[in-house]
Amino acid sequence: MEKILYGKYQTEYENWFSENVSFRSFGLKGMNQILYAFDSLSDIDRGKSNVLFYKDWTKRFFINEEFDNFIGKKGNLDKYIENIEYINKYFNSHNKKLIYLITPNKAEVYEEKLPLRYKIIDKLISENEKTKIRREISNKLKEKNILNIDFTPQIEHLKDKGVKVFPKTGVHWNGISASEAIRETVDKLNTEGTQIPKIEGTRIVKLKTPFRQEELDGKNLMNVYFSKFDSKYFDVKLITEKKEKKINVFSISTSFSQALVDTLNYDMPFKKYKRYFYNTYFSVLEYKNGKNTLSDMNMGNMKNSDYEDIVKNYDILIIEHTSIQLPESHIEFVNNFSNYLRNLENKKVFTENKNIHKGGN
Repeated sequence: MEKILYGKYQTEYENWFSENVSFRSFGLKGMNQILYAFDSLSDIDRGKSNVLFYKDWTKRFFINEEFDNFIGKKGNLDKYIENIEYINKYFNSHNKKLIYLITPNKAEVYEEKLPLRYKIIDKLISENEKTKIRREISNKLKEKNILNIDFTPQIEHLKDKGVKVFPKTGVHWNGISASEAIRETVDKLNTEGTQIPKIEGTRIVKLKTPFRQEELDGKNLMNVYFSKFDSKYFDVKLITEKKEKKINVFSISTSFSQALVDTLNYDMPFKKYKRYFYNTYFSVLEYKNGKNTLSDMNMGNMKNSDYEDIVKNYDILIIEHTSIQLPESHIEFVNNFSNYLRNLENKKVFTENKNIHKGGN
């Protein structure tokens, strides 16, 4: 039982089965079906009412290894925030905006649906310990007057009102949560002086089958023959103010931003939305000739030309990550981009000083 709970049994079984049985895939799927009945597979936990959770993210919620390994080390968080602050100051001085977004973790929002073993762990861990990452980052951002939104309380409030904010079968938020996040982000940026068409409303369509594959990602990861679906899913469409779209947005983001892209694709308030997904690829959503076009490009790590593109062609920079993780790709991006901007400023100062000396001569 201990091996099953920690995923060791599944790995040992798969290795043995692949060596001894020719119809491996059928047997593996059948074994997964049996394990599903006991609430646990290698990557997915099945909680109360068949709600699925991604095991790694749930562990991070209760055990802040990342905080201890990076954020908790002396000076690391301060250095990260210092780089964010430099980017923010540069953007403000060039009539651009930086906004920092923290997206919710399903285990935090639906804590009451977690398997029993997590409820036991929950009693041993304080609320401050569980929310350490987002609380520490949010506090630091507020101290530096950096525009930021933590969506977790807002999404929890929606859930408490009876709104489904995560699908039962997936581990990422749904279109309803994403549309609320877009609305609040646009409102906050407009309050700060940007000129973005307002989100006038959303149109929610109830579906019997999922509109987005992400709403089935937990189910698909289990690789079982049968698991229960939600009673309903939702397709959410934005309704934006009919104004000219002028603003270009660049986003360094996580998998939660896929729901944002899907929702924006209906009626985007921006002229262009370019998403840098971890350090894997770019996706670009662009409004042209009265319609949106979406394209993906596998790019890998960013180069100086990419940072130059942000400075020259984008009005807003969004940094987004979940409440339980500050990805290494984000740390790397913030460090490299702030260094790029520092080099730009140093070159500018050097050129100005050189011109002053020439004038003096």
